[in-house]
Amino acid sequence: MTHLSESELIDLVEGTLAAPRAQHATACETCRMQADALRGTIEMTSAVAADMPSPLFWEHFGARVNERIDAEGSPGRWFLLPRFALVGLGTLGVLLIAFNLVVAPRDPRPAAPSTSGVVSVEDVGPPAEADDLEQDAEWAIVRAAADELDIDAARAQGLAMKPGSVDRLAMELTEAERAELIRLVQEEIKSGA
Repeated sequence: MTHLSESELIDLVEGTLAAPRAQHATACETCRMQADALRGTIEMTSAVAADMPSPLFWEHFGARVNERIDAEGSPGRWFLLPRFALVGLGTLGVLLIAFNLVVAPRDPRPAAPSTSGVVSVEDVGPPAEADDLEQDAEWAIVRAAADELDIDAARAQGLAMKPGSVDRLAMELTEAERAELIRLVQEEIKSGA
């Protein structure tokens, strides 16, 4: 039979433990010693009288607190100046960050100069080899995340594409990326036909 749990020991000391478990406590040396120690602790703590303040203490407590607060007085104007300075500096910092996010270019790479405005597929160069992608550590992380992704759960969490997202992303492509996209789409059309 297992030893008494903490709650069973309390029930034993209070006399509310079921008879079969109480018999275990009389037969088991470990449980009996724990119950005796608990009884001794209860006897020691009940012998100490708790010092409670008089009822008058609580009646006048609020008034004394208010008197102390009033006695300290207001901090004065000199104390408010650092607050305004901190608020001003914080506001300035937020405005600078917002300005940097709005005005700063999103793509730090310079755009490739184009004389005619049209890039041919030959100018782009060959696509990355599939073997290189298999050994690329960054792509391994992306593949691992995509393997575990449940599209329905992602949509439920609000991770779905919004209308117009593809158009916006296509407009942000560089000329070389657009040419590669056109080549891939044409290749897919030819293979599907």
